[in-house]
Formats: sequence, C-alpha cells, structure tokens
Amino acid sequence: MMRRSGSADFLTTLFPGGRSPQPGELKRFPQLAATVAQTLTAHGVPTTCDDLAAVQPEWVEPLSVSYRGHDVLALPVPKSQETVALEALGILDGFDLAGMDPADRQHHQSEALRIRFAFAIDNLVEPTEPMLEAVRRGISPDGLAEARGRIGRQAVDAPRFRVVMTNDQVSLEAEFPESVRRDLAARGQRLGTAPDVMGAAQMVRIHRGEGGIGPCLECGVDHRLDGVALGW
Repeated sequence: MMRRSGSADFLTTLFPGGRSPQPGELKRFPQLAATVAQTLTAHGVPTTCDDLAAVQPEWVEPLSVSYRGHDVLALPVPKSQETVALEALGILDGFDLAGMDPADRQHHQSEALRIRFAFAIDNLVEPTEPMLEAVRRGISPDGLAEARGRIGRQAVDAPRFRVVMTNDQVSLEAEFPESVRRDLAARGQRLGTAPDVMGAAQMVRIHRGEGGIGPCLECGVDHRLDGVALGW
C-alpha cells in the first residue's frame, strides 16, 4: 500500500479505473502532461502540453556487451555512467573473478571502472556519431582486450624492490610512497638506495580466439627502458 504524500493523485493519474495500462493499450494522461509542462516551465524550460504531444519516440540501436553469458544493453549515450558500467562489465568478463582472492577481485573491479571513467572524461564530450564510434571501439573484442591488458601490465609498472643479501638491505624504487618506507623501517627492515636498473620486462599476450577475443597479439613494454615488444 502506498502511503506517501500525494500517492492518491499518483494512483488516479497513472492507474485510471484502478488498473495499469495493458501492453499495447494507448493511454492519455492530460493531467500528468500539464504537471510536467508546468514544472519544466517553472525551471526555465518553457514547455506546453502541445510540445509534449508532439514528441515522437525514436528507436536507437543499443550498445551491448556480453557478461557471463548474458547480453547487457545500454542506451548509446557516450558520456554516461551507464556506458562506463557497460564497458567495465565487458572488461571484467575476461577475468575469472570467482577464482580470485577478495583483494585481487576488488582491484580488478576498481581498475576496470577507473580505466573507463578516465576514457570517458578524456575523450567523450558531446553525444555525436564520432563519440559513439569511439565507445563502440572500446567495447569491441580488441578494445576490451586492450583494456584488460592495461590491468595486467600494472604488475610490470608497479614499484619494484630488491633484497640485497650481501648487506641485508631492501632496495626500493623511488615510486614507493614515503608512508610505506616508514612502515617498513618501523618493522625493522633496513632500506637501501635502489640501483638505476631494477630489471625490466617486455610482454606479448596471445589471444587465441577464446571467448570472442582475437585471435590477436597484444604487446607491452616496460616504462623503465627504451624498447619495443614484438609478436608474430
């Protein structure tokens, strides 16, 4: 039972005769139209009931990604949280979240959203066809694979340490926060100066066509060195 203020007017307007409209049944709500027009006009958008009556629905092809065997749809509005969530789901569909420990799972979920929010903020402005095409590329198999690879490459880009057995010190790269250094020192770790080179990595990820990704090669190179990762 609805007990909110104004609920009687709500029921009278949307459920005339005490029932909801049936599928395919055309209903007219002049009282609701008048209220909407008055509200919009009062907030700086001059609107009449004739304006509302002239509105025609337009069918648009939804954006879609697959997630755990289900097709997830969203309206094609480039710069929206709806689109960001859709893209993040597409990224996460390529990971075995159930097999991860809670911290690792949360990390992947957070980074999937972070990557797509950054993309939307930096690249998507107005809902134009070029912006929609950028979103479609982002949710394509290649676009989602590239985003997954960015999460995986964080292990290569993360700050590194080295245990030096000759002097019982732990060398940390400069990217380690000062708070981490203080905490380690308080625990008895002897911290040393990191050498200029702490190792580097070049990666080639093979997508063999499973799960709708590829077949393709995805390459990444460590930011610590000048080089290129090649795959063929």
